[in-house]
Amino acid sequence: MKSSFRRRTLAVFWFAAVAVHALQGGAQADDIEPDPYVDEEVEPEPEPEPEPEVEAEEEESTAEYDRNGPYLMVGGGYSFENFRGASSLNIDDSPNVIAHAGWRIHPRAAVDLGFEWNEGFDTKLAGVGVELETYLAVVGMKFFAMTGRFQPFLHPSIGVMEVNFDVSGGGSASRTTPVLRGGGGIDIYVTENLFVTLSVSYVLALRSEVNDIQYIPISAAVGWRF
Repeated sequence: MKSSFRRRTLAVFWFAAVAVHALQGGAQADDIEPDPYVDEEVEPEPEPEPEPEVEAEEEESTAEYDRNGPYLMVGGGYSFENFRGASSLNIDDSPNVIAHAGWRIHPRAAVDLGFEWNEGFDTKLAGVGVELETYLAVVGMKFFAMTGRFQPFLHPSIGVMEVNFDVSGGGSASRTTPVLRGGGGIDIYVTENLFVTLSVSYVLALRSEVNDIQYIPISAAVGWRF
C-alpha cells in the first residue's frame, strides 16, 4: 500500500515538474525579441543628393588696375575750334595726334605728361588762305573717380603751345604761349595692362597776342601699363 502511494506521489511530482518546465520555456520564448535582420526586407540606404553647384561670385579685383607704375599712350582725334572773336570767320577744325607718358602714384592719381599736334586750323583772311598749326606740351594730374575696369577721370594740366601761322603765297610766323588745359575722360581696361582712353578737354592760350586761340580736342587712344 505504501509503495503504491509512493509511486503515485512520484508520478504527480514528475508531471508537475514537466508542466512547470514547459510553462517556463514558453515564457522565455515570448521574451526573446525577434531578430530585426531575419525575415525582414532591408531597405537600401538612399543615395546622397548631389550638392548644388555654388556659383562663385565674380569679384573684380581692382588691385590689378590701380597699381602704381608707368604707362604709355598714343592716339588721335579731332580738335574743334572755339576761337574768340572769330565767329565771322570760317575756320576749319583740325585732326590731332596725341601721346602721353605717365606714372600712377596712387590708386586714384597719376602724374601725366602729354603732347598734342594739331595739323591745321585753316581759314581765309581778306581772301588769303591761312593755316594755323599747333604743338602742345603739358604736364598735369589725372584724378580717378573709380579704380576698377572702368576709370573715369579729371585731367587738369598746364603747359606751353607753339603756334605756327602759314600764309598761302608765302610768309609765316610763330608764337609760343603758356596754356591751360582742363578736361576728363575714361580709361577702359581690356586686360590689366592694355587699356583704351576716351577724352575731351578745353585748351586756352594765355599770351595776349594769341589768346584768341581756344579749341576743344576730342581723342581716343590706346595705352599700356607696365
